[in-house]
Amino acid sequence: MNFRKNFNLKDFNTFKINAKTNFFIKINTLKSLKFIFQCKKFKYLPKFILGNGSNTLFVKDFNGLIIKLNLKGKFIIKEYSYHVIIASFAGESWTNFVIWNVNQGFSGLENLSLIPGTVGAASIQNIGAYGVEIKDILIGLYAYEIKTGKIVFFSKKECELNYRNSIFKNKLKNKYVILFIYFFLRKKKKKFNLLYKEVIEELEKMKIIKPTLKNITQAIINIRTNKIPNPIKIGNCGSFFKNPIINNNYYNFLIEKYPNIIGYFFSKNLVKLSAGWLIEKSGWKGKRIGNVGIYNKSSNIIVNYGTTNGIDIYTFSKRIIDDVNKKFGIILDREVIIV
Repeated sequence: MNFRKNFNLKDFNTFKINAKTNFFIKINTLKSLKFIFQCKKFKYLPKFILGNGSNTLFVKDFNGLIIKLNLKGKFIIKEYSYHVIIASFAGESWTNFVIWNVNQGFSGLENLSLIPGTVGAASIQNIGAYGVEIKDILIGLYAYEIKTGKIVFFSKKECELNYRNSIFKNKLKNKYVILFIYFFLRKKKKKFNLLYKEVIEELEKMKIIKPTLKNITQAIINIRTNKIPNPIKIGNCGSFFKNPIINNNYYNFLIEKYPNIIGYFFSKNLVKLSAGWLIEKSGWKGKRIGNVGIYNKSSNIIVNYGTTNGIDIYTFSKRIIDDVNKKFGIILDREVIIV
């Protein structure tokens, strides 16, 4: 096994932060993963599972072992008349997984096109976009239990998926490694989610009247390409903050003061606000301090213009949180994982 010592993580996080880790290893097999967690040499060493580093901000060097999970492969498990069960290893690229399914003619993932990261991270995060979340299509997953070395199945219910969250981000944090995920997709009688104005407008721009699966996929790709900078060119992690969810009473209070506030009904008594709108109206759109700034096309994207220190980005985000709270009485929650 190829362990790297004093390893620089700059090429393994999309913010391009120059953090180091004592030990680094790529894991390509389940056997290798088991060895890492059962090896006495590494037993008491702090460990961090890294996907594509597209939702991670390193604010300091990591005193331990970074494990780059590289388990790959995607499969058609079973086909029925109108739907199909698909499975993927956790290290598979989410974007490649979506495109592979679209090319097969399987629908359900198209609104999640071009979201960076891996399939495993997508499941932990319960990623979502344009009215669709992982919880809408996930069947269940297998995970490696670190303490016992057992492989355990979790149903969708047991994963406790909610807005940008799952049981693996709270109660079971650092206790399991996601290995293999099952999804339920449609083959026929496709029901596309076209509730978002942005998507409809993009399809109109494309002069599409009766959209197909590939049309919608391309529309989502166009939107995201226009809104989110390429991390190869400008370091970023996409959306930095979660869209805050507030109760109806407070939403009604805010809408009296700010009639143009952007909000979507999340449930009977809750409304999800646009973090980008709150940030923009707090005076941060396009703002830059040193080598950190807000992207000029999307106020919920913090970009790295050249800093190698994650603390600069963290401090920048803290100032945004403070200003939004001062103006709106809402505390933004970071979507990006701080390490």
